[in-house]
Amino acid sequence: MTYCALITVLLILTGCGRKMTTVKAGLVDQDSSTAALPVSSSDECFDNGLSLFRAGQDEAAARFFAQAVEADSTNWKAHYYLGLVYKKRLTQTAAMASLHTALTHAPEHKKDRSLIYLALGELWEQQGDFSRAQLNYRTALNLYPGSTRALAGLSRVERLSQRIEK
Repeated sequence: MTYCALITVLLILTGCGRKMTTVKAGLVDQDSSTAALPVSSSDECFDNGLSLFRAGQDEAAARFFAQAVEADSTNWKAHYYLGLVYKKRLTQTAAMASLHTALTHAPEHKKDRSLIYLALGELWEQQGDFSRAQLNYRTALNLYPGSTRALAGLSRVERLSQRIEK
């Protein structure tokens, strides 16, 4: 069993109450005396999920994001990352619901909201609905004109739409 897989199993078995940090070598337990703590705050669950997500452990990360949402249904970041995991799994209905909930609770910070619209654009593109994908990519660009991913997505779906029309 790899080190990351072992840490993932330990995290799942102990809940979110463990303080974790990410280092380049992998996930490192900061304080083993916290292992007996009960499931903790939404932010702690989110942080653990984000560490796992960044380590490529999407399934385990999804469980922590779901726990974060359960602890605080207004945690927009947990909804957002849960939506990203669902999008990767091609579970489009769940991804759409999570991303829309993230948008509902996200602050008015334009760059954050742009990321959510970008993910929605990618999701609509996966589904082959290029007009909705374009709309979401354009919204992402209006909120954050520096988004190269949104610009690339918009260009891509415009090319695909033109091919279909021909």
